[in-house]
Amino acid sequence: MDKKQILKYFLIIFTLAVAFFSWFSIDRAINIPAASEWLAPIFWFSLLFVFLCLDSILIKNTNLLKIIYAVSFFASFIFVLRWQHILAILIAVLFAISASERIKNDLKSNIKISLWRALRLGRPFIVFSFAIVISSQYYFEVKKLGVEHAIPDFDVSKISRALVPKILSMANEAFKDSNDENMTVDEFILKIQSQSLEGKSIIEARGNVDRLIEEQGGKNLSPEQKETIKQEILKKIEKEKTNILETQNNLILEQGRKQFSDTAGFEVKGDEKFYDTISRIINERVNNYFKPGLSENNHSSAITALLALILFLTVMPLGSFLSPLWILFVKLIFHILVKSDMIRIIKVPKEVEMIE
Repeated sequence: MDKKQILKYFLIIFTLAVAFFSWFSIDRAINIPAASEWLAPIFWFSLLFVFLCLDSILIKNTNLLKIIYAVSFFASFIFVLRWQHILAILIAVLFAISASERIKNDLKSNIKISLWRALRLGRPFIVFSFAIVISSQYYFEVKKLGVEHAIPDFDVSKISRALVPKILSMANEAFKDSNDENMTVDEFILKIQSQSLEGKSIIEARGNVDRLIEEQGGKNLSPEQKETIKQEILKKIEKEKTNILETQNNLILEQGRKQFSDTAGFEVKGDEKFYDTISRIINERVNNYFKPGLSENNHSSAITALLALILFLTVMPLGSFLSPLWILFVKLIFHILVKSDMIRIIKVPKEVEMIE
């Protein structure tokens, strides 16, 4: 088997393998929604573009080329078993084959080979083929999963994080000058509970002790003796108060955490940052309000179609933007193949028609 045959089989096998992983990456990106998951399709479709272009340049059998293009796009059908998806694939295959023919015709009709010019003629058709099958696969997979799966979570945490302290300070004087971003949920609960008692208990205790001393014969004591007795009583009161307060705080915290957990819909342990917890609660409330409504909406198919259209309109300009880099990569591989003597460029006499 000569070098050309080895190269041809290599291109066929790798084109089909890359095509499978390209459509698999779309399936994975849809089923595992995350921004980073869409980087994999960009990588695989970049490779697929390169291999399809190399096939068009190096494989002379046009029928074999058509089969390679058809199988490459029909690999998407593995992930979406819908007859409507076949229509999208057929349209894409026709455009892709048209791209291949344009590339081949340009290479044959020009006196000097210019890969850049030939590939630029086929580029928009290949990108369009990618876009139509990607958006079709996206539409049918999302329709099966439910439109709420495709809608990204609304992140209002930054907005709520900025507004919550201001709203809280307007609602409660205790937080007017509070800018403690590290305040925990437990600290917030205790602050709310203690603010009404703050500064009162000591004053009331002193007044009560003074009256008690007077009633128990304090009139016969000197001011110094009264003060000594009062300080001792206040110390005992403060000690008892500390013990009672500790028990009371534990009960307050336990009840407060339970109320927070019930409101939030998730367990609150108390050591979480208060403002972050409130922002998370608001964020989840917003998403829980919008997303269930979408799944029950009678127009969910229209929403899915709109999302697929947005994806189509995203793939087209993205492909147009990246394709010059892909063409440069094709040229580099072609140059390496020529230098390694895997392929050769020869000059032949050629008859051309001219108008006299």
